[in-house]
Amino acid sequence: MRPFMSCRRTSISLFAWKLLTSGDNMVLMRFTSVILIVAINFSVLDQALADTHCVTMTNALASPPYTNWLTAATNIQDAINKSSPLDIVSVASGTYWLSNSISITNAITLLSMEGRSNTVVNGRDLCCCLKLNSADAVVNGFTFTHGNSPTGGGGLLSSIGGTVRNCTFVSNAAHSVTLFYESGGGGIYLAKGGLIDNCRIVSNVVYSSQHTADIAGVGAYLHNGGQLTNCDVSYNCATSDTERIYGGGVFLRNGGELRDCRIVGNTAKAYGGHGGGVYSMSGGTFDGCTIRSNEVASSSGAGANGAGLCLISGGTLRHCTIRRTQGVSP
Repeated sequence: MRPFMSCRRTSISLFAWKLLTSGDNMVLMRFTSVILIVAINFSVLDQALADTHCVTMTNALASPPYTNWLTAATNIQDAINKSSPLDIVSVASGTYWLSNSISITNAITLLSMEGRSNTVVNGRDLCCCLKLNSADAVVNGFTFTHGNSPTGGGGLLSSIGGTVRNCTFVSNAAHSVTLFYESGGGGIYLAKGGLIDNCRIVSNVVYSSQHTADIAGVGAYLHNGGQLTNCDVSYNCATSDTERIYGGGVFLRNGGELRDCRIVGNTAKAYGGHGGGVYSMSGGTFDGCTIRSNEVASSSGAGANGAGLCLISGGTLRHCTIRRTQGVSP
């Protein structure tokens, strides 16, 4: 996209290597500051050269690469497809109806112009709303609703990290369509890290079409790390007479962190319910969190454990409050 940038960096690297092998320490010391300044300037120049691709609800003049509002795309994915790393996809207010998931595969920023209250992505109960496949991607300021995904991540499915800020995930669903396969993350599913910051994960559900698979992390499922910071995870619910449910609000497997989060009013009512608010397996860190008014229940002898929080195989709690929880087991 910008080959002249890589060429300049290559020239500087070769010059630096000659200095390193010349034995002239004084020249090397003086040139080090020059290299740092040039590197910083190139970084600023990269930002300056980044394109902004625009998206609006309706536009008869839409034309790629959508780099101004007169030619803005009317489909978010169209603008993403024309973007390069460091580019911004700027989305005007409105409700964007999906037929397929929004997919981000490179280090772009997807940004709403007027915030999550005014910019809605609706999956129409057909597909996951957002798939993140780049660790350096950033998404800021949307409401994702009515996403629906087999196995996990109705609102968001992140395969390799990424950052999501100031978003709401509401009324999304995840379900399993195969036998004996764990379903999870009605709101969000982080498969390998990622940061969810200042987000609301509210009123999502998880279910199994076959009624034989376990359910985990109705609001959020964190697998192999990931972090929720200053998030509200509330009123997510799963009920089943034939399955076990782990984590009405959040499920963590193999680490992960919740920092300054509020886990409120989540429900895991099942054949076996465990962790009405949070279920953590094999580690997990909780710092400054409030976990309250969550409920867990069992309809059989399988038992109900940890209405607020259930820790299996370790975990760390610091400065957390757990109160007003309810557990019911026959």
